[in-house]
Order: sequence, then structure tokens, then C-alpha cells
Amino acid sequence: CDNSVNTTTSSTVETSTTINPNSDITFKVTVPINTPVTDNIYITGDFENWTGGMAGYKLTKNSDGTYEIKIKKPETKDAISFKFTRGSWESVEGNISGSAIANRSYTFTIVDDVKELSILSWTDLPPVGVADSFSFVKMTIPQLDDRVRTIRVYLPPDYKTAPDKRYPVIYMHDAQNIYAYSDKELSGKWNVDVALNKLFADKKIDGVIVVGIDNGTNRRGEYCPWVFDYKVGNAIGNGEGVKFAEFIVKMLKPKIDADYRTLADRENTAMIGSSTGAVITMYCGIKYQDIFSKVACLSANFIDGVNGVDLRKFITDTKKIKNMKIYIEMGTVETFLGTENSIIMADCEKMYNAVKEAGFTDVTEVRFEKITGAGHNESEWSKRFPSIFEWLN
Repeated sequence: CDNSVNTTTSSTVETSTTINPNSDITFKVTVPINTPVTDNIYITGDFENWTGGMAGYKLTKNSDGTYEIKIKKPETKDAISFKFTRGSWESVEGNISGSAIANRSYTFTIVDDVKELSILSWTDLPPVGVADSFSFVKMTIPQLDDRVRTIRVYLPPDYKTAPDKRYPVIYMHDAQNIYAYSDKELSGKWNVDVALNKLFADKKIDGVIVVGIDNGTNRRGEYCPWVFDYKVGNAIGNGEGVKFAEFIVKMLKPKIDADYRTLADRENTAMIGSSTGAVITMYCGIKYQDIFSKVACLSANFIDGVNGVDLRKFITDTKKIKNMKIYIEMGTVETFLGTENSIIMADCEKMYNAVKEAGFTDVTEVRFEKITGAGHNESEWSKRFPSIFEWLN
């Protein structure tokens, strides 16, 4: 076998000293959600000379999306070492962080044995966890004429194996592009699932649920609580943000808390948004301080001519009611809506000052970062998400 791919140690699936010469094993396998639908899955091992994937050892795909294969005990072996691939060593399975794993092993003991296994990642693809790490919900928004919206829920790696455990929750906007598996390619992806899986694998966090809310065709209108007509950037908004925030707090959060094992208190509830998504994030955090205790506003569109002036007044009028953690940032080379960076940066700093004026003065509560050389895109936010998440928590 290729020792650059197959390590010398093994992870044991089954061991026993009693060997049945007629025994066989059926492996039922769950694959990562980003597994290409056109790819085949193979088992390769010392019983077929570590080919990396040959036709006789291709798994059968089941109607539920899992794969399976039956392996009979080789005449000259009581145990086998193996791995799964998508047909070559370039596409071999990996661990939760996407790195190489030890060989799996199985010792034949009984006839018609069945084992359920999970492939955590493919080494040639971004690691996103197994397929049941995500749940999808369709909801209507009665506050906004029953618009239908997809909610994409990321579940931590141990969600199914720790049935008594409850988790903090992060609500995020623009869900089409926050996960690595995303079906919508914008200027990149946040890879939030990858980051959280890695933090979990490195034992830096104990797991968190992410509730991603898809954006709609009236994104700026829904993300801004006040009407605006920003002629510089030819952008308008009809001020639907108040109703959208009501949907999140009065309908979405109660459903999430009812359907998933959440820690529903404010101390364990956060919201994160970028660009114009930062506007609705800040508004929700200040308006509903009894619901949220942490907000992060990345590359925040706090431009005066959009909703910046109204939002600052709202913050200073509402004032600090409860302790919070509020993160604001802007990259030094960001430009958007036809507005140069110096203006965008100055408006972000005005928002930071408004937050302090409202009573959030402690350095552990509010933070404003100017990110040198950073632009306005998902790839940049992906780089900073892990450290921002750790600061919030």
C-alpha cells in the first residue's frame, strides 16, 4: 500500500479471538454532505492490494443517501485493514479537519455482521462533517406577506451521539454562503461549519448550533429597519427590518428552541452578520437585549446614507439594558455602494462611539477593529470568523 496515504497504525472497528470461517461484514456508510453526487465510493484495503478503488469493491448507494457493501472473510485473513475512497488515493477519506486518518480494521467473527460507519471528510475537499450535521427548514414570514425562507441549521459533530446535551446558538444571515457545502457561490464562502468542526476537534469549544437564514430578493429592505435612498450607491431600502427582526425573535427562535436541543437563554444566544447583514444584527442585539447577549458586525454597512444615522440614534436612545459583547470591524481597503473606504471606516467608528455612548463602555463588552488590507468578501470573513467567535465566547 501507499504509506503516504495509509498509516501504519489502525483504528479498530471490531476485534475478537473467535473466528468464523464463513463470516462476513456489511458496512453501512454515511458520507460528508459535500460528496459529489456523481462520484462512486469504494472500499480499499489489504484484501485487494490497496488499489485505491477497484470496480469489484464499489459501494452501493441506498435510497436514503447512505452507501453499503458486503465483504466476505478472505481465506487467508482473519482481519482486514481498509479505508474508503472516491476511486483514488487523491480522494481518500479524512478526519473531521480534513487530514489523513489511520487505517480502519475489522476482525471477522460472525455471519451477517453489520457495522455503521461515518466518513468525516475527503482529503481533497473542504471538511464539512457528515451529512446529518445539517438540517433544513422552510418557514413562512407572516410579518412580510408570508414570504418563504430556507433556514439552514448546522449541528455540532456530537449532536446525535450526545442526546442529553444542549448547545449555544448563533443566528446568521445570508445562509446561502456561510457554509462550505453552499449551493450558491458568491465571492467565496465563510466556511463556518469547517471552522466550528475544527474548533470542536481541537477541543477549543464544546459545540454550537448555527441557524443560517437565507437572504431574499429584497435583502437590503429586510436587513434595514428604516427606509433609505442612497443615491451615491444607487441603493434603496423600504425599511422591512423591524418586521424581519420580529420574525426572528417571535417565530424562528421559538421554533429552533422547540425543535433542537438549545441553550435558549440570552447568555447562549448570539447573532452574526456582514455588510448590510450587520445592520439587522446590530438592530436585533440592541432592540432585543433580553434575547441576545452577543453580536458581531463584520465589514459593517453603517453608512450614514443607508441606515447609519437612524441606527446610531436608536442605539443611544435605547441605551444599555443588559451586559453584552458587541464586535464591529471594517477592512482598510473595503469599498462598496460607490463609497470610498475613508467614509465607510469613519461611519463604522461613529457606530462604535454610539455603542459606547449607550453605556457599553468596558473593553470586554465592545470592540472595534480596523483590519489592515482586508476587502469586502466572504473569503476575508472566513479568515476572521474563528477568532471573532472565540472573542464572543
